[in-house]
Amino acid sequence: MPWLTPLVLSFVAGYVDTASFIHFSGLLAAHVTGNLVLFAVALSEEFEPIDHLKLVSIPVFIVAVMGVAWLHDRLMPASWGIRRSACLLAMVSLGLITIGAISAAFQHEHTTFRHMALGIMLICTMAIQNTTHRLYPGFGPMSTVMTGNVTQLAVNAARGLAGRPQAQPDAPWCSLRETAWLVGCFFAGCLLAIPMTNHLNMAALLVPGAVLGLRLLLSRRLAKGELP
Repeated sequence: MPWLTPLVLSFVAGYVDTASFIHFSGLLAAHVTGNLVLFAVALSEEFEPIDHLKLVSIPVFIVAVMGVAWLHDRLMPASWGIRRSACLLAMVSLGLITIGAISAAFQHEHTTFRHMALGIMLICTMAIQNTTHRLYPGFGPMSTVMTGNVTQLAVNAARGLAGRPQAQPDAPWCSLRETAWLVGCFFAGCLLAIPMTNHLNMAALLVPGAVLGLRLLLSRRLAKGELP
């Protein structure tokens, strides 16, 4: 069972969600269902052009997921085996690095079109990460949404206080320690993204892109054809 990659993915998701929330005035790139609530709130207040991105994020996310699933099933050779997952995660890494590089190159240009385009690219990138979890359950719980992980953490804590078993032995990433690590890495990504985004804007996405890319490059499990 791989353990480092799920933690890296949780860090990346927390970082990206926080960075997108700050830079795009409330957009949640990795957790798009929250954008429906934020869009409803925007409608009740003074509507800004950037608020369109919250509504567009839903169909963009769905289309991106469908495209990734089709690419995975139809165009990636079955002989690649688990390396398909590495290809999808590499797309996440390259996507974040590309967005960060574009933002760094055009840091002083704040056109609405470029702003919207970068937001859509970011949503597509996080759609790939979400889809990877569905295609490869071996990665464990979703790294992009912490509600289930926090719930499992609370259940394990309650059972621990009561002296009862916390999780089934064959249920990966369900123990108190594992869920605590997942939630902790997500929160660490959130905390780091705040100063980085405030200082570098979307160029700050070079950080999670590089972290995930290095994880894939240095994975010994991947070289053996196993989950990275």
